[in-house]
Amino acid sequence: MSFKPPLVLQHQGQKSKFPLDLKVFAPGTDKTDIYRLRYRAFREAQLILPREDGLFFDDYDELETTCTLAAFNGDACVGSFRLTFGEGRPGAASMPCQSIFPAIGALEEQGYRRLVEFTRMAVAPEITNTSFRTTLYASLVRAGLIIAHAGEADYGLISVNPSQVRFYEMMCGFKALARADAYPGINAPAVLMGRNFRALNARRVAQNPFFRFSALEVSDARTLVFATAMGEAATA
Repeated sequence: MSFKPPLVLQHQGQKSKFPLDLKVFAPGTDKTDIYRLRYRAFREAQLILPREDGLFFDDYDELETTCTLAAFNGDACVGSFRLTFGEGRPGAASMPCQSIFPAIGALEEQGYRRLVEFTRMAVAPEITNTSFRTTLYASLVRAGLIIAHAGEADYGLISVNPSQVRFYEMMCGFKALARADAYPGINAPAVLMGRNFRALNARRVAQNPFFRFSALEVSDARTLVFATAMGEAATA
């Protein structure tokens, strides 16, 4: 699973091309660069309190059902994204949303057995090039969708700020499921949104060619991430 678009970055009056590399990190591997990036991004957005260590992480990062993506520009970690998989049972507590949204339990009653929550999206705040930020964000989402597809997810979940609800309704067809005054680790209210993954997948294919991917990419992701039960670090 690789993504290396011919991006162009304006730096000190000069334009330069460079690759964007995606890496998949398993539980138990060193994710310090990711935690530092998260901290800077979430502090910039005033969503978390200051910490002396300059890191932002939680217990979910080390669960075997968690998969973490990171985007690198050279040696610099410039973006990250996390997928936490669940089984639809509130007691399982493998997704952050389960700790505050009882509505998760109702999804199992509706027949969903393989849930995935997309969390902790972070992009380096110092990156101001709009084209670069957009492509970086989209590449992380695309890779996340591939992994969710490879993991046979049947329902996708996100928790967003109330101001972002309309955007996700229009762009992805997500539906608001519940609202809470805060989200684990975040000092802001959150709205839980979700969608049947098959419907989400169909919208992905129809809406934008960028987000289409091949059966081979899904197969590679299944081998990369799930064949070892997320037990070893892997580089795309």
